[in-house]
Amino acid sequence: MMTPSPRRTSRPRPWGWLSKRLLAALALFGGAAGLSTVGGCQPSSPAVPALDAAGSAKASPEVARARELEQSVIEVAARHRPATVCLIFEDQESRRRGTGSGVIVRHENGRALVLTCGHVTRDPDRLCSVVLPDGRHFNGRSVATAMSDGVDLGLVEFETNGATLPTVEISRRLPTVGEWIVVLGHPRGLWIDGDGEDSTDGEVREGDALPRWQVDSGAARRLSDSERLAASVRPPVVRAGTVWSEASSGGGFRFDAPLEAGDSGGPILDLDGRVVGIASRCGWKSFWNWASAVAMLDGDPSRLLEFSELEVETVSGPLGAGAGDARIPRRSRDAGDRLESLRPLGAAVGASVVAIEGEGGRRAFALAVRPDGTLVTKASEVGFIAPLSAIHNGSRLPATRIGYDPDADLLLLQAPGLETPVAARIAPGDPSPGALLANVGPDGVIISTGTLSLEGSRMEDADGRPFMGLGWRRDAGRVRVQTVVPGTPAARAGLQRDDVLIRFNGSPITSERELPQRIAALKVGDTITLEFERNGEERWVQMVLDRRHPSARVRDRANTRGNISRAIPHRTRVLKQDGSVEPEECGSAVVDLEGRLVGMNLARVDRTMTLVLPMDELERRVQQMLTQRPLDLPRLTQLELGGFAVTEAGRRLRFSTVDARFVGPRVLGQLIGNALTPDGSGTTVLADDRLRWDAIFNEPGTFEVRFHGAVRGPRVLRLSIGGAFFDAPVSQGRHARGVTLGTVTVDRPGRQSVILEWADGGGEEIPGSIDRIELIRSGESGQESTAMGRTLRSRPLTVAGTAGR
Repeated sequence: MMTPSPRRTSRPRPWGWLSKRLLAALALFGGAAGLSTVGGCQPSSPAVPALDAAGSAKASPEVARARELEQSVIEVAARHRPATVCLIFEDQESRRRGTGSGVIVRHENGRALVLTCGHVTRDPDRLCSVVLPDGRHFNGRSVATAMSDGVDLGLVEFETNGATLPTVEISRRLPTVGEWIVVLGHPRGLWIDGDGEDSTDGEVREGDALPRWQVDSGAARRLSDSERLAASVRPPVVRAGTVWSEASSGGGFRFDAPLEAGDSGGPILDLDGRVVGIASRCGWKSFWNWASAVAMLDGDPSRLLEFSELEVETVSGPLGAGAGDARIPRRSRDAGDRLESLRPLGAAVGASVVAIEGEGGRRAFALAVRPDGTLVTKASEVGFIAPLSAIHNGSRLPATRIGYDPDADLLLLQAPGLETPVAARIAPGDPSPGALLANVGPDGVIISTGTLSLEGSRMEDADGRPFMGLGWRRDAGRVRVQTVVPGTPAARAGLQRDDVLIRFNGSPITSERELPQRIAALKVGDTITLEFERNGEERWVQMVLDRRHPSARVRDRANTRGNISRAIPHRTRVLKQDGSVEPEECGSAVVDLEGRLVGMNLARVDRTMTLVLPMDELERRVQQMLTQRPLDLPRLTQLELGGFAVTEAGRRLRFSTVDARFVGPRVLGQLIGNALTPDGSGTTVLADDRLRWDAIFNEPGTFEVRFHGAVRGPRVLRLSIGGAFFDAPVSQGRHARGVTLGTVTVDRPGRQSVILEWADGGGEEIPGSIDRIELIRSGESGQESTAMGRTLRSRPLTVAGTAGR
């Protein structure tokens, strides 16, 4: 067993001011903390040693200590996941719902106490559901809330009804900087693998009729008396990392195991399995995570009742949304020196990792799966028709697409003449939750480290399914369209609200439930025929099924506002880890502490989770792609040309940065990445970045241009449509919402490229962040408009010529 870090014996600092009030700044994070991460050795551990000739790590004291650390994480997670609960609050009067995490810390005399966050409990006597990982369900109520000056703690009580429950001991000490901790929680609430239900407005949306992981605040009560709930609840997610800083006040601390909405209230455990803190909130970088220390409770959760009775003013400063230095902390698990010390683990596998370049530079990594230059990579990142190159050991060779797997979002490439070995050392099965992993790029470079978060499972996320972009309801015995999602196949095909759906691929539509089932049986890229009635006239359209793109996804990806993968796998067995992997780093290898290949990084889902395709699943899908040759190139062309394009909705085109392609000189995978800037608004856009969308204009016209984002100092934005451009100054401001920049005239309909960039300056500075640009059809040009308190007269931009891509 690795020796834990030295323990602090002095009394913690005073709490400061306490309060029962929920801080408005925490509302966005209103339920959640806790999940996986890992990486590197403990601060006192020497570098991981080199590998021997066979590619396995030498049995040295350093490797042995790293493996002891891993074993401790696995044991702590397995022992205390059963006591980590999901809390579901529903306020009937205000109709506000929220979920958080908690840990059972006392069970006696028929009562149990759950320690959680103050911003989860909020007020006294709030009723809630307490759901255990084994499916048991209890009715609870909040009994204590303490929030102020870095403290964010709450207490929930429930009657046990004679049940035997697991508990976790509260530590009497503060954790030290550099100490390893384990984080448990329920990110994005309670997930039930069950049948979807109609939304509250009665509308049926694609995927609702099929089993999927879903966040459902009513599922626990509906299923509490059935065995189905016990078999369906997603277990608490495991993460591990290091404490890298003490908080400035209140006895809190910061750590690098990433949190997500729903994790708030989850336990932070030391390697002895004691609760040293409660997860509180996160910032925009994955290593910005805050916890309230519990040492001031002196091992007794009831002390929180005394503190919470004080009626004092809440201090909002320390509890606001997190921001700080964007540089990775020196004591973090992913600090540069620690990643370099782990590089020997990737030496053998790194020779099998290849960079794939296309328009604008590197698009993804790829893994060699055959010695003849056969590679597998992430399809949606590299694209389907543009030329590609494979880069390895300084050589650049053309790469040809030879296979496609739409469910797993994989492309099989062939690069003749590429000399890359195939990884020979394969992990024998899935690691256990809590296992430490390393993400490996070309030449064995360690991109990041992570913790296996959950047991392997089949990915049935609705966001990965083939998608039309419609919502409908039954009306007088007929299936009538209620919503058409902009930028989707249905929008491009011209479907409208109130169209009556008649036939799908020639078969009558008799029920609102049968349509999503038929769609789910198909694949992304399939062409379907939809017959419908409009104003008494029967019509038909054809469309190519796509995936939901980020801004159209069925569920918000919680606190993620940065770069996540454009496609999520479907009908695919995956592993989940908390390592930070950018979308353009998908295709990289994942290895264990033996240097053995565990799988390939497949998709970045949110700030806490990256999906890994395990080796058995990877090999199976590669074999399928090889046997399905030759590749259906017309289908790929349809998918590329028919892919996401911004379409009009109510005379408005909305260009969200989460849907944009970054093109130009951007250095992918750099420190800042595509994430929130410290001013908290939108997606970071560096000075040299260019964002590109495709848009379909229904008809010529003049549009008002509105900017949503934030800038640092006066800047000039450039908007290009079809090659012509429009410059507009934007003044400094933290939250520019709906600021009008001017007008733009488009003189022809059809598909055109729209590019947004900063027109003034270059280099790697951060001019600001952008949430979205909106074009609102006005029919007027040359008008005056106000931008950030300034008046400017903009020259209308006239777009002509052929459409660019």
